Amino acid sequence: MERWHKRLKVICKKTPKDMGNLEEEDDVLAFFQNCYHLKDWVINDSACEILNKKEEVENLINDSESLKVCADLCNGSKHLELINPRSDKETKITRVFTVPRHVTDPIIARHFLIKSGPKNYEALDLADKCIKEWEIFFENKGLAWS
Repeated sequence: MERWHKRLKVICKKTPKDMGNLEEEDDVLAFFQNCYHLKDWVINDSACEILNKKEEVENLINDSESLKVCADLCNGSKHLELINPRSDKETKITRVFTVPRHVTDPIIARHFLIKSGPKNYEALDLADKCIKEWEIFFENKGLAWS
């Protein structure tokens, strides 16, 4: 998950060459998929000594606005339609470009926005919050983060 987070930081900071690069959007989405599925690693890791792992991990996600959006983004991309959303059924990622008029190199910036219900989240900001939620969870359980 941390390696995907590093990739996400690089992608969000660079100026795109064109509007059609969907591979970078795939990489942004891959971060959120890996971030959400860290729950499965925690639940299935026999070395991870948490009393009620599944319940505690599910509580972490359900009590966190950031991780609920992460879960919906992940599950929506996997299943096409969310049946049981944690945040909003229509959670999705979009690319927003800054294109000024009368410039030879028209694309100045691109942002990845996550829309969930009435809220919009910058992908990198949301990713940072998700990472922080997992860090706090691990620290509170007395587990090494990385």
